[in-house]
Amino acid sequence: MDLGKIAMALAAEIAAKPLQQAFVSPEDFGAKGDGVHDDTSGLRQAIQVAETTGKEVYLSPNKIYAFSDTLLINKPLTITGGGSWETFDNTDRPSSKPFLKGTILLMTASGKDAIRITVSAQSVNLKNFGILFDKQFVDTGHGINAIPPSVDDHYDHGLFSSVWENIKVAGHDGNHYAFHIVNPLYDTFINLRGYGGGILCFDNDSAGGWHYGNTVVMHPYGILMQGGSADGYRLKSTTDKLNFVTMIRPQVNVESMLPGLGGVSPTNAQHPVNGDWNTAQCTIIDGDFESGIGILDNWYGQMGWDVSEGGYLGFVREPFTDYVPTSGNRNKNEMGKGGHMLGSVTLNPTSTEAATLTISVGPDTSPENTTTILDMSIPAGAPAGQVLPYSFYVRAGWYYTITTTNATLGKLRNTNQRGWGLSKSG
Repeated sequence: MDLGKIAMALAAEIAAKPLQQAFVSPEDFGAKGDGVHDDTSGLRQAIQVAETTGKEVYLSPNKIYAFSDTLLINKPLTITGGGSWETFDNTDRPSSKPFLKGTILLMTASGKDAIRITVSAQSVNLKNFGILFDKQFVDTGHGINAIPPSVDDHYDHGLFSSVWENIKVAGHDGNHYAFHIVNPLYDTFINLRGYGGGILCFDNDSAGGWHYGNTVVMHPYGILMQGGSADGYRLKSTTDKLNFVTMIRPQVNVESMLPGLGGVSPTNAQHPVNGDWNTAQCTIIDGDFESGIGILDNWYGQMGWDVSEGGYLGFVREPFTDYVPTSGNRNKNEMGKGGHMLGSVTLNPTSTEAATLTISVGPDTSPENTTTILDMSIPAGAPAGQVLPYSFYVRAGWYYTITTTNATLGKLRNTNQRGWGLSKSG
């Protein structure tokens, strides 16, 4: 009897017990991780056991877990893999499949998300694995779709206080994102990667009027190389404003697809970054968008904002606005804070008609609740081309109208508030 071997075996068994108590693996339920066997059942059972027991799902290194249906996560959970890495060294366009190796979840079906997270105001932590679509670039779903329960055609609180780190997605089509998250709050995302369609989309689609966000994204990178509706990074406010999303060193290449790799190349309608008009206090620090960005006047044309007030750009954290109001339109101060508006107007009276500017404000859009707070005019026959500044105060949520005759309005900014969401024309 070899007592040394017996002692080593007992020590190994004792050491393994804490791991068994803390982790659950798809292999415990019949998964092979060979990229051929359908591991859907093993993956789902591992997730369900972890949700019930509080254990962590562990995906083994250098395994490819093939699965044919969306993996659903309905409760707080942690999934950790052995890491993944890119198989290409062309950082602009991957030149050969499979694009990712290491710990891989391989979605073999068409038209389905790889992972769908449906928790409400709960945490799901993900780390160190990759997601591949077997039928690449055509008729896929999202890589990870975090979408909370629906309420009255919108959604409840979403992913909360979660950390995702070193997650890579490749092969999704141009209408989907590597990471699509509805109503995120207090989350941190580190070193996310996406190769195919869009990289990352945050959507504030609240059933209860909440403003989500307060989220940090650290050095995401991807290649948008598929045509469709997805942008590189999308900040979306379907119902209310998405707030306080900080992106540190985001990068994206928008590149045509290499021949023979499938799908279609991106179009001019797809942007490196795109944000809705009512996103607020969102910050991009030292972004690298491979589009010659660097001049503020190019910011909107290149980035694709449909906004009325700019966000922070670069290190200086100074606001930049490209909003020019339209005479006669009813606008709303969406910033969540009252502010002094500062603008300019060029007055061009004719020989027979004065040039005028009138500003009115009110709590709603009804004419009877409107009060005129500013009148400016230059009489007929006066020299044209006079540029005059003007300012006025408007409460949070109140409406204002700027009406002109024989005048051209310049840019307007809120001097008390930075970020997107100064106003919306209506």
